[in-house]
Amino acid sequence: MARYGFLAGIAAVLMVVSVCGAAEIVVLTETPVAEFSLPDGSVLTNAYVWRRSSEGLMVMHDGGNYFLNYKLLPDDWRVAYGLEASGLAQAPSRPVARDDMYLIHPILLRVPGLSHTAYGFFTSTRYAGEIDEILLSACMLQSLCDGKYDKAARLRQILSEKFSEKNPLADAEFFATCDACGGSGTISYACNICGGSGKCIRCDGTGERKSDLTGTAIHCTTCRGTGKCFKCKASGKLGMQCADCKGLGKVFESEKAKEELAGLVEQMNAFYSSRRP
Repeated sequence: MARYGFLAGIAAVLMVVSVCGAAEIVVLTETPVAEFSLPDGSVLTNAYVWRRSSEGLMVMHDGGNYFLNYKLLPDDWRVAYGLEASGLAQAPSRPVARDDMYLIHPILLRVPGLSHTAYGFFTSTRYAGEIDEILLSACMLQSLCDGKYDKAARLRQILSEKFSEKNPLADAEFFATCDACGGSGTISYACNICGGSGKCIRCDGTGERKSDLTGTAIHCTTCRGTGKCFKCKASGKLGMQCADCKGLGKVFESEKAKEELAGLVEQMNAFYSSRRP
């Protein structure tokens, strides 16, 4: 009898553990979970849903990524995730990707400070374009910070066309005249052939020289009779691309742009928070 009583006690404990385990199932969403326990007992740290499909969830975590396959879930997990307890699992409803008409979704992904859940919101049909000016401005600044000036110019053009009445942010506001070249984009230095005189070194600028054979004056073949230095064309100076501004004549003020970008990101996160269910 004592033996059967002991076994009954063990069974009761296992039932309690089983019930507690079922109650502790965490339904993972786009919001990170510090410690997410899988059905097999392993734990993922800082896990969140990155993508959803009809077959399961792509979960990102500190150790990389993990695919949570619906078909392999125990019945209690299927119930917790709103799936059928048996048979083929049906994926829960998920946001539909928004048409990236401005080609900014990859840029948004690099914007520092924008939460991944906010990114998911702004790239889905849940977002209706209410603050497109802010999103475009943030992506323009991020493109500038990335050194993608052509992309920044494209976004500035879109801003000026769609939001002209609002005096939108312009990329030119974050550039200053280059001190090294004075805005010319080139650095001048004395010609290394004529030493800055601008004269032909063979005929000293006369256009004629003495023949080595006869000693008579002949047409200078070095400058072809012009008397000008063939290298600098009589200017006495040569130029090279300014290294500081890479020939643009202006330099990007990154700190100013990053400060402005941080303010825009704050507005984007605040807007997302106000629209969260």
